[in-house]
Amino acid sequence: MEFKIALVNFFIDHWDSEDMVPFIGNKIIYVSFNKCYSYKVLNNKVVRSIEESLSCEEHEEADSRIIYHICQIDFDADVVIRCSDSDILIILLGNMDHLNAFLKIWINIGVGNHQRYVNVNELYRILGDSLSKALPCFHAITGCDYTPAFFRKGKVRPFKILEQSKEYQSALGNITTDNEDLLDSTFVILEKFVCQMYGVKNSSDVNSVRFHLFSNTFQSKKSDENFEKKFRNFDSSSLPPCKAELQQHLLRVRYVTKLWRNAHLKHPTSLSPVASGWIIKDNKYDFVWFLGEQLPSSIADIIIQNERVLRNDDNDQDDDFNTSSNDSDDDDDCEDASFVCNTIME
Repeated sequence: MEFKIALVNFFIDHWDSEDMVPFIGNKIIYVSFNKCYSYKVLNNKVVRSIEESLSCEEHEEADSRIIYHICQIDFDADVVIRCSDSDILIILLGNMDHLNAFLKIWINIGVGNHQRYVNVNELYRILGDSLSKALPCFHAITGCDYTPAFFRKGKVRPFKILEQSKEYQSALGNITTDNEDLLDSTFVILEKFVCQMYGVKNSSDVNSVRFHLFSNTFQSKKSDENFEKKFRNFDSSSLPPCKAELQQHLLRVRYVTKLWRNAHLKHPTSLSPVASGWIIKDNKYDFVWFLGEQLPSSIADIIIQNERVLRNDDNDQDDDFNTSSNDSDDDDDCEDASFVCNTIME
């Protein structure tokens, strides 16, 4: 880290020398670090200035800084972003409604024969404003650099669920709200979205879904049957997180989404990571996985009082647990945000 900082500081100072005159020419070069520096040639000398309007120290990552700079352009222009991180595409789509001018934007990704240009304006038109605004939260909730992913759920199938639901799109867009009542209702809808990701429709209680999926494997046919079943292939990671874990996950998702959705602002968020699902441990941020006790305090807390859940009667199945046969746990897609481009091109 110290080497990277020293390297950037070296470039900031070196580009101020006369040796850079032939390279800069008639262009204006901007370098964004602790401040945003501009370099241009006047009278055959390099003039370095600090651009306060483009300085955005609270944007720690280059991803959101790029979007902030684009949103400050106040004249019509063609913009090409050369990057290898497709997160930039997601953040940009979530901020297209904050452009201050008519910009034609392309993202140049890939290398060699795999290099291609993504027309961001056309992609935004195809997706629509509602779905585009939902993408930053969707990318965070399904797994990104800052948040863990749901085991083997990927992004393609959850994205198809999102495409078909205006309710989910609205909730993913509303997660940045400061209204506590709206935030609570948003978390309920997002819990429902997670349940559907695991193949259970019409339920917004992940704890019930966990029990339902577990019972499909281990449920006894009779209430007095001994618990002697043996399954070698059952992986508890295939179950959704419990409500306490999901709550902390959604807090982290909200924090990340607010940074991304407000990338057009100099001060993107007032939230604290410590109050958003992280804790400082050994001078590093670590996840708060859940609050409260890990295990029940007594056996009575886990005794099933309702014998109905012990019955294996297919004709009396609860509609709240309508598991789709088309939903599979084998969607092991990578966490790369390029799923958006690939889905649109199919």
